Amino acid sequence: MLAFGENHVILSGEYVKNIGWKSADVLARTGVQVAARTKGYEFGLSVGRPKVSMLGQWRSSLSYRYLERDAVLDSFTDSDFHLGGTDAAGYILTFDYGLGRSAFARVRYLSANAIDGAPLGIDVAQVDLVGQF
Repeated sequence: MLAFGENHVILSGEYVKNIGWKSADVLARTGVQVAARTKGYEFGLSVGRPKVSMLGQWRSSLSYRYLERDAVLDSFTDSDFHLGGTDAAGYILTFDYGLGRSAFARVRYLSANAIDGAPLGIDVAQVDLVGQF
């Protein structure tokens, strides 16, 4: 993390690997040989205030996510990114702007494409008003 006065530059990252996946177990149960697709990662960069809590404060971030089909349970994924589930790769762009004490507006754009299988790209745009108390 770098700080320039009140604004910060934050680099973040995560990695996941499903160590419980066994192709032999899948073959025994289904009779189908399935290749392991068990990795995922996300890295991002955020610039601005760490917490937007006053009028005029701002934060912008860009992140890239790659999540193979067997990396995590589908129920643990972000339902906005590729409309939920796994087997998706893409980016998330976010901008927050302070509207007053403990209130800010958020604009997010999420763009994701399927990694395997039929080509499927899903883009989502969101505008939120967030109040904290």
